[in-house]
Amino acid sequence: MIKDNSLSRVSFSDNESELSNLELNQFYNANNNFDIIFYNHEEGSINYNLKRFFKNEQNEWIKVTIINGKRIQTILNFSESEIIDSLNKLETNGYFQYCGICFDCQYYTFLIKSNQAYFKYYSSKLTFSGISDAEKVELSNYINIFNYFFDK
Repeated sequence: MIKDNSLSRVSFSDNESELSNLELNQFYNANNNFDIIFYNHEEGSINYNLKRFFKNEQNEWIKVTIINGKRIQTILNFSESEIIDSLNKLETNGYFQYCGICFDCQYYTFLIKSNQAYFKYYSSKLTFSGISDAEKVELSNYINIFNYFFDK
């Protein structure tokens, strides 16, 4: 079940100098037109995966991937016309989806920033899985953005 969640600032680690937190700080502090983060980690493990997509001031889409402390940055070339309507419909919302089974869970954080609007989704299992049809309709814009960028 999806529940409303606060839009409080998230943290990925207690270590502020860890690459995942440095990237997260850029998400919050940069004046990019659009900024998206996918982050997941396994409970009890130091392994994590972060993907960040942002449109910089030069109108370039940048992809940053960090996997267990290794950072790779590339410029993406794609037609944003496929996704721009969804990005422009962003409303400030925060959601939490809790599976209730907390042994060896994968935790997911999905963040989007567009101008002054923020979206935050946190899940303790697979993202957007097992939700009702009404919840799918309510979250369809965010699911569309998630699906579009996740495999890029």
